[in-house]
Amino acid sequence: MSRGRRGFALALPALLLAGTPRAARALVFGPRDGVLGFSVGVLGLFGATGRFETFRAAREGGRLLIEAEAASLRLSSPSHEERVRGPAWFDAARFPVMRFEGADVLREGETVPVPGTLTLRGRVLPVTGTALVRAAAGGVALDARTEISRAAFGMEADAPLVGDQVVLALSVRRQIQ
Repeated sequence: MSRGRRGFALALPALLLAGTPRAARALVFGPRDGVLGFSVGVLGLFGATGRFETFRAAREGGRLLIEAEAASLRLSSPSHEERVRGPAWFDAARFPVMRFEGADVLREGETVPVPGTLTLRGRVLPVTGTALVRAAAGGVALDARTEISRAAFGMEADAPLVGDQVVLALSVRRQIQ
């Protein structure tokens, strides 16, 4: 990589995080860039994991937005997917989109708290996650996570076999050409 191109790649996160409207539109990620996943304890012995195959993460209008299609949910145990998409859990037919909207407080190279709201199953509740934006191998990376109570969003099925605390995690990377 040439010196000029390397300098641009290293400066990219700062450019993407600058406060201008053009830069705010520049930070957009989707499924080809990484994973939006979750994990939850089962029987207090092990964890179950899953991911959303259709999601979007972006800076827009001074906000950090992360949206996922509930019907795109995939589990580490596929035999349970339809049940988890159904009325007792995500109720994807009635509530097709899960949405986090948070304050745009991202700073390059720093893990920062991100206060916001999570809309899930028609409920809008405050949550605070953490996020880190950094230069990554000629591109930019965004890692974010939060922990929620599934009962707070009306997902009480299968308790106490399935734990109440759910970790939601986004890990995306984009190369710069």
